[in-house]
Amino acid sequence: LSWDAEPDALQGPRAFWQAVGEFLLKRSRVHRVLAGDHTHLRKTGRHIAGVQTMRDPMSPAWHVNLIRGLRFFHLAVIVSHWRLEGNEASEVPARAIPVRFEPSPTVKKPGKKATAEDLASYKKALRARPSTVQARRELEELREDADAAGGAGHTIMAVLDGGFCNRVF
Repeated sequence: LSWDAEPDALQGPRAFWQAVGEFLLKRSRVHRVLAGDHTHLRKTGRHIAGVQTMRDPMSPAWHVNLIRGLRFFHLAVIVSHWRLEGNEASEVPARAIPVRFEPSPTVKKPGKKATAEDLASYKKALRARPSTVQARRELEELREDADAAGGAGHTIMAVLDGGFCNRVF
């Protein structure tokens, strides 16, 4: 990544993080480790586009708290600084540098007065697992970016939570 790049080369946050991801993936020795999960961004307004009511992941198991917010799929490259010359493992822990942060809304559930057709289409959309499909698409795009950056021979290992353990992956 050249900080002297032309301003047009780094337009927008997605282009910037894509350039950072390509830089990190190109610099890897043998393999690169990615960590990914869905994350929530709290919002207070109901009229913000895409805001949903969802379970607060920080609420205790015995009491479910609800929050309003946006849902995103977050991918980060795990960089181990301790491999650099002169650094000890105890001095500098590994860092997670975000390379993807994409909106991942859930399927809207129909209301109480919904017809049978609405419920059937809702259940069909749930079975399609749109958030998992989107996460796989983001990983495939990151693989293509790594290949284009010269990392075709490098292994990319993705660490995801149990919500991604399905037929899509």
